[in-house]
Amino acid sequence: MDSGIRIRRCRFPGVLLSGIFLFPTLIYLILVSKENRLKKLFSATPGLLFPVYYLLVNYKLHQDFLAFKSFLETFWQKAFDLPWKGIIKSFKLTNYKDWTLYQKLTIGLGEGLASASGWIFSALAIFLRAEINLAYSVFTILSVALFTSTGFILSSPRYLLSIFPFFIVLCLLLKNKLIFYAWLVVSSVLLIFYSNHFYLGHWAF
Repeated sequence: MDSGIRIRRCRFPGVLLSGIFLFPTLIYLILVSKENRLKKLFSATPGLLFPVYYLLVNYKLHQDFLAFKSFLETFWQKAFDLPWKGIIKSFKLTNYKDWTLYQKLTIGLGEGLASASGWIFSALAIFLRAEINLAYSVFTILSVALFTSTGFILSSPRYLLSIFPFFIVLCLLLKNKLIFYAWLVVSSVLLIFYSNHFYLGHWAF
């Protein structure tokens, strides 16, 4: 049981590391602000301790500050690789013979589309700089690069949810009625699809 707990504690570094990018973003926004800079910097400082604490937990449990890397490689087949390689591999998994149609659609096609969407939205975050703060755009790019820089991409929709500028870009896009109704239809279909499979017990691949 103890080993299981340890595995779960080291399971989600992607989200944790993505959160780290919030701090340079926050510090940049504080520095360009005109009021109470020192007070704001002081209030943001404790947040920088959380990544350090996470590494210390790794060391305390496994005598290795980067122990989470071995768990990712052993249990989730995750290792550093160039982003486009992981995305291409996701699409190729739609032809994996040993998988069911559900697995091909979710782990293959779904992960590939979600990961590619992350980069598309990153580009849009730069293109829409008049509407989005530069710091948010940089945060988006770094966060997407982080979760796609692996040979086996998994849970990319969950990672996208942690990148809040994604929703700012989406909101701007949905001002177009055609995109709005297309998004509504796709979202409704996906809701029915995943609700049905959740009912059938397919809550994970």
